[in-house]
Amino acid sequence: MSVDPAGRGRDELAWCVLAEYGGNFTVLESGGSTLGYDDVVLEHVAKTAKKWGVNYVIAESNMGDGMFSALLKPHLLRHHPVSIEEVRHSLRKETRLCDTLGPIIQQHRLSILARVIKSDYRLLDEDPEHGYSRSLAHQLSRLTDERGCLSHDDRIDALAIALAYFVEAAAQDQMRTQIERSSQMQREDMEAWMSEQEGAVDSLALGWRPNLSNHGAYGGVKQLSV
Repeated sequence: MSVDPAGRGRDELAWCVLAEYGGNFTVLESGGSTLGYDDVVLEHVAKTAKKWGVNYVIAESNMGDGMFSALLKPHLLRHHPVSIEEVRHSLRKETRLCDTLGPIIQQHRLSILARVIKSDYRLLDEDPEHGYSRSLAHQLSRLTDERGCLSHDDRIDALAIALAYFVEAAAQDQMRTQIERSSQMQREDMEAWMSEQEGAVDSLALGWRPNLSNHGAYGGVKQLSV
């Protein structure tokens, strides 16, 4: 889970729960709140971490220099004890977001649960004036390298923080993963075939013979006539 603490004014405290497997990523949950560091928000973040069995929490430290982690830790300890780490960014935000998200999206390595999109869409009903700009889908579709391209970027920033954590995993060679999986399946097939042959030999020793009607497969046997 990554958290982008609320900054100033109308900024949201945004969070994102991200899962990774084989260099591919899935957004399990994305949300935000304009209530800032209110206990209700921090409690919800901790319960969300528990809901998804989060094993690591990353928070941006640019605002408050450790204050947010200190506020969140008691709630995590109460609901879901887990390590929390702060990260600091120095690059201009738009450039950082494009550099992090661009390669992942272009290679089709990012997927989002349908329930996240549906929840995102409901923001417009809750806040007709600003709901669309707080939407993760809106922010993803309108991100450019131009300064100030987004009026709100909290949720996409939370997603980028989570993705940056998996940089090493994202560099994993997907083709190598496919080859390893193919080799594993071949080994399993060979083990199954050998097991079948051993079973046929055991059957012959007990007075049974292979059923040749199976086109060479020795899975079925029949008893020798006496």
